[in-house]
Amino acid sequence: MKNRCLLFACLSASLMIDAEVLESSSMRVAFDARGNIRAIASRAGVEFAPPHGYGIPFAVSLTDAENVTKMYETSAGDAKTVRCEAVPNGWRFSYSDFKKGLLKSAAYTVTAPPGDRRLRWNIELEPEPGRAITQYDFPRFTLVNRIGAVGGDDAFVSGCNKGGVIRDPGNPRYGAREVHTVCDQPGTLSCQFCCYYDSDALFYSACEDAEGCSKGLRIYRAPKGDFSWYWVKRGFYTEKTRLPYDVVTTCFDRGSDRPCDWYDAADYYRAWAEGQRWCRTKFLDRPDIPAWAKDAPVVTLFYRNWFDRPEALRTFFDRYWKAQFPGAPLMPVMFGWEKCQDWITPDYFPLYPTDEKFKEMTALFHANNTHAYPYPSGHFWTLKGFLQKDGTYRYDTTDWFNQEAFRHACIARTGGVWTVKASWLGRGENACLCPGSPWSRDFWNNICAELVTRGCDIIQADQEHGGEVPPCWSREHGHPPGEGDWKTAVMREQWTTQLEAMRKAGCEKPLLSCEEPNEHFNDLFSVMDYRNCRFHVPGGEWEWASVYNYIYHEYVATYQTRLAQPNRFWAAHSAADGQIPWLEIYPDDVSEAALKSPKPYFEFLHNWIRLYRGAGRPFLAHGRHLRPPRVSCARVKYDHPQEWRWQCDAHGWMPTVFAGAFSSRDGRTASVFANATNERQPFCYQENGSWVADVLPANGIKLVVKRKER
Repeated sequence: MKNRCLLFACLSASLMIDAEVLESSSMRVAFDARGNIRAIASRAGVEFAPPHGYGIPFAVSLTDAENVTKMYETSAGDAKTVRCEAVPNGWRFSYSDFKKGLLKSAAYTVTAPPGDRRLRWNIELEPEPGRAITQYDFPRFTLVNRIGAVGGDDAFVSGCNKGGVIRDPGNPRYGAREVHTVCDQPGTLSCQFCCYYDSDALFYSACEDAEGCSKGLRIYRAPKGDFSWYWVKRGFYTEKTRLPYDVVTTCFDRGSDRPCDWYDAADYYRAWAEGQRWCRTKFLDRPDIPAWAKDAPVVTLFYRNWFDRPEALRTFFDRYWKAQFPGAPLMPVMFGWEKCQDWITPDYFPLYPTDEKFKEMTALFHANNTHAYPYPSGHFWTLKGFLQKDGTYRYDTTDWFNQEAFRHACIARTGGVWTVKASWLGRGENACLCPGSPWSRDFWNNICAELVTRGCDIIQADQEHGGEVPPCWSREHGHPPGEGDWKTAVMREQWTTQLEAMRKAGCEKPLLSCEEPNEHFNDLFSVMDYRNCRFHVPGGEWEWASVYNYIYHEYVATYQTRLAQPNRFWAAHSAADGQIPWLEIYPDDVSEAALKSPKPYFEFLHNWIRLYRGAGRPFLAHGRHLRPPRVSCARVKYDHPQEWRWQCDAHGWMPTVFAGAFSSRDGRTASVFANATNERQPFCYQENGSWVADVLPANGIKLVVKRKER
């Protein structure tokens, strides 16, 4: 439909009328004379903005350019003068005479380019001399707490790593100011979009940022029940600055064959993302990935109880792994390899139990197509670990840190070294090396090179979610102070040089991963520690939305780390989601008695691995994610307490059958169904508008391949 702009004169803030309306082929937005958003509606007329109020379009945080400990806030509401003017295909709102004297000027534009269903939003800001902008929130939307007349079918989904479906987000059970989404990139925002929808319509917002600028997404439930939704841009700007990418918005209305859901938003975002640098080459076509990693490997966990029992390792390979999965490559995640204790860093060497014993173990790995996969703790530095009764710490590296690393550590806004008390350090604390410092990058590269010389082929930068490191306010590391676009750039340089250091150390085609993904590093990562199942909302409800895996399954291989006891629901979800199988196995599981009578859980794992590596490989390992079929099945009470805080008291009803769908490189399509229980499960799934009845055996997983379309 042809774009239309209804233009009205707007000369000053005193004209408090509906100043303008902007329409694209998918949505309509109305503004008042101060540039506040009065209405947001889909083309079918579904309203997303509340009628009783609206918020300011932007807010800004500033500091003194030289004394960064002082902080100030201002917003569009502080401007005495607001003017608007027509620009090609849209509007420009200009703000001046700010009351607090912090901003010299501000202006934002919103346009509806012809033929584009998206509205495009951008802003430019200029601080007063002597001030520096450190953050601006734009655009800010206020959204209704209930879409349409029917409640209970509303939902939020974002590109957050530990994201999922937040159902009925306006429900009072959440309370005032409940945080629904707080995520950052680099950090926990793996894909830079979010959507709010019900069965009839969907509101979509995304940052079309190809460079990995420092940004965030915030969604709060306001006291009145409405939602405050805004994008955050961070940096250190002492002169006029413009948002280096557009924020886009669009709406979707219900189709003739199905209701709206988050897959509409994900498909739309994927169409943009696949034109970016990080999607130039698919996983199977990447020359930097070794053949064994393309041969549908399996991930497992080897803890210190394996290191201490080399005879159990040989039994594992000779009597279990080769017998069950001959020729299958294996990637054991190594926990407990550190010299001192788990995640005590960087005093790693010699490795546990000794360098010689560790090398013997990795030599046994290589003889069995197995590739060691340690998780060093990124740039974190354990200053102190495990407080003892006499007031001293079992591990104390402060002297070493002060002598060698102090000048290269992340600096807090107050001027001291940034530190954090990590839960796993027994009341100790970590500092963090700043990757902006070449010394810090070399320090990390040397750790990775040393691990390669001891037989490791894959290395994860652990605890640096999506490439996130703390903000660093140093002016001596070669980057602007505070948060900023430098972070993605230096982490990219860090991981590029890490791979080169690993090659020089003797690994021809090393692999790299990080704790939780970030799309901007897809072309450097090979496998990804996803962790998206660690999501639940208040009330113990669980509904996973594997947004990153859905969009990027053909580019990066993901898996679900399970650090405690095996979780049947996580496994079934991961299997249907096309994630790498995770085999949680311990030395006692390969004892004589256990080999004769394995745990029931292993029946599902074995079925999953065989399908993933066999008939399901073109789909589950290397296919393109499709919208999964609708499934009707029984639900059971999920009650699996574990030691991890995000799972405490997280009990809820879960489906007995999980489903996924994929297309293969040769054009075939297939659906996969996984039974999360020890019992036979009847279920129905929708196919071409009709319901098909089927049954999964206990611990079963099934692939239904459709004929190739001509």
